[in-house]
This record gives sequence, C-alpha cells and structure tokens, in this order.
Amino acid sequence: MELLACIRVLKWIRESGPWESVTRVQVFTDSQYVKDNMIRAREWKKNDWRNQHGEPRENADLWKQLISAHSKTGITVHFEWTQGKTSPVLKRVDKAAKAAATRGGPDVDRGYKPGTIARSMVLGAAIRFPARGQSIVIRPYRKNLLGDGEEKVRFDILSEESQTYLESCYAFATTALAAELQVRGSKHAWTVRMISADALAKLVALKENSELDSVGKIHELLIPFEYTKLDKIIEIAFTVAEDATAALKEEQAGESETLPSETEAAKQHHTSPEAISLLRSNIVRSLSSAYPPLVKKSRALYWSADKTLRVAVTISKQYGDGGYWYAYHSDWDSFLGEASQGLYVLGCIGRDEAYMLPYQWIHSRIGYLNVTEREDNAHFHILLYPTTSGSVALRLNNGQNEPLDKFKLALSRSSVVSSAK
Repeated sequence: MELLACIRVLKWIRESGPWESVTRVQVFTDSQYVKDNMIRAREWKKNDWRNQHGEPRENADLWKQLISAHSKTGITVHFEWTQGKTSPVLKRVDKAAKAAATRGGPDVDRGYKPGTIARSMVLGAAIRFPARGQSIVIRPYRKNLLGDGEEKVRFDILSEESQTYLESCYAFATTALAAELQVRGSKHAWTVRMISADALAKLVALKENSELDSVGKIHELLIPFEYTKLDKIIEIAFTVAEDATAALKEEQAGESETLPSETEAAKQHHTSPEAISLLRSNIVRSLSSAYPPLVKKSRALYWSADKTLRVAVTISKQYGDGGYWYAYHSDWDSFLGEASQGLYVLGCIGRDEAYMLPYQWIHSRIGYLNVTEREDNAHFHILLYPTTSGSVALRLNNGQNEPLDKFKLALSRSSVVSSAK
C-alpha cells in the first residue's frame, strides 16, 4: 500500500504542476522500505529485478511504476522518512485517510489478497530456506505470483523422525511446479530437493562461457561429490571465471574518478593511476588497523572475509577552486547497504588524512546531492571544500556545509601523494 500511495502522489505531481517558485517537492513517508529502496530499485532493474541470491524481487511491478512515475514528474522530488503519526503532517494524513475509508463510495479500500492461502502449522514468520542441495519433506501452504512464471512458495518442514513440523520457510519455484505441489491448503507432504537459484544461475553461466558443450559433461564432473556440496563446487568454479572477467572490464573501463567538467579538465593535469592506486592502498592499510582485514572485490570496492564489512574507497585531487570532487555511484550505495557496516571513504590527494563516512550517514543525505542519471546507472556528486579549521566539509545542494572532522582517518606521511602540476 505504501508503494501505491507514492505512485499516486508522483502522478498527481506530474498532472498538477508546475507551480510558480516551486523547484523541489518533498514526499514524507513512514515506510522505511520505500525510503531505503528508492535508489536501490534502479539497481534491481539493472539486475532484472533479482536479488543477490538470484531470487525475484517482490513488488517488482509496483517498483517499475514508481521509478517510471518518479522520472516523469518534471520537478525534483525527494522522499523523506519520518516516524508514523508523530508529526503534524502525518497526523493530518492519517486523519484524512481514515475519513476516506469510512466515507464509502467507489474509493473503498477492500484490502489486499496475496494469493491462495492456507494456515502454517508453525508459529512465526517464514524465513528463507538455505538451499544447498538438501532433500527435505515439506507441506506447502501459500504461494504468491511474482510475475514471469515465478512464484514464492511458503511451506512447513516436516521431521520424518518425530512427524512434527519444525519451521516455516519460503523458496521460489516456477508456476508449473507451484501448481504441481497443490498449494491450496494441501494436506499432503512432498519430498523435494532444494538448490539455490544463485547456484543454478551460475551453473548455466559457467556452461555458456566455457568450452563444455553440454550440461551432461558438467553433471559428470560433479557425480563423485555429495549433492550437499553442489553449491560450493559451482561457487568456486564460477568465482574464478567471474573475477577474471571483472578484472578485464576494469582495465578497459579505467579509473571511475572522473573530472567534473571538460572546462576543468582543460585546466588540470590528470593524476597518474599509480598515485591513485598508492593512496588507495594506504587507506585500506590504515583501515585494517581498526577493522578486520579487507579483501579487494574490484578497483574501488572491498569487503571483509565474511562480507559483513564493506568499503568503497574513492580518490580525488584538489581542483582549481580548492575543492575535491567524487562520484558516489548508485551501485556502490546498494553494495554498502547490504552489509552490517558500510564505509564510503574519500581520499584527498595532497592531504595526510582521508574521510570515512558511515553508509547510514551518506545515504541519508542523498536527497541533498546533485545527481547525474544515465539509463543504466546514476551517480551523486560529492563536493568537499576546505574549512577555516584546516579540515573539509561536504557541500549540499541546499547551500549548507557538513563538516567532516569526526570522520577523519589519519594516514602516514609516506602515503601522502602530491597533486600533479
């Protein structure tokens, strides 16, 4: 319902505007789900509306409408989160919504019916089943159509020894398989083998990008191993090929830190890739003194071995006006947001410190950053300017400056690189 409300608001803005002297619209919502995923949804679209496990995103149809409506408003629209019914604005909205609900007529809200429903035999919400090739006995009790022939199936797991239900889980299946399982309050239990969608997708990709000419050869390769080890084997094989491909793409793409304008480019010399790489390496080394060791994922992205800590390290030289310019990419925002702790670290050529911004801090200020949007990506402009105290501050598009002293990361003098002249 929160997504539908935001879609209606964006359509109303497009149909009712423009308004004289109004250059920005704020939409207040008490839905953290909507606020946090406004930027991530663009990455979901690039990934064909699937998450990191290869599972289809829920509410993809509504997110598509929301992204489309957002791009057609003709005015800057920012979404702000506020706790429900605590502000005067949301109290008025709540009162108006309740009045509309009791008024009757054609706009009566008759509720949302999520699909065929039975009753789980286990208390508590369903959790994602950790598929690793296991054979289990399940009793399906609910399904939700997600589009494109896929359904989310909720089921209870039956213990064959005690003949009791252990826990409630969910997984994804084709519409045909969901129908075969008779998900309509069925009293039957089914023995099924579970394999993660991520592993299955990697197996297909490995086949398409290798010299193997049939799935049968892959199957023969895996026969000596237990089924429960299937995901791990696929993961290892695919990761090697994926890393090699990613490395090649990065070499072709070059450094992500680009100059803010052609005019500025004409005035300044490029900082050598070696200098940028040296400063980034020293930043990562300095981080390792306070955090777990980091593993390099790509040119600018790092994570800990368990992936609970994720870091994006980006570098800028000082420009003619004394400032530093960086890009904060939308896919970086998604990468950092999926970790227990995310850090966006800004390295400044010529300074003996970097600035490590917590993900929650920088993500909450996205609405006050200028953005460049392209069909396949978007990046936000990060502008730092020196302060009278000798530190730097983040300049927002509302004219305010946010001092970054509290985020300072000291670097050794040997790691400081001078700007090219």
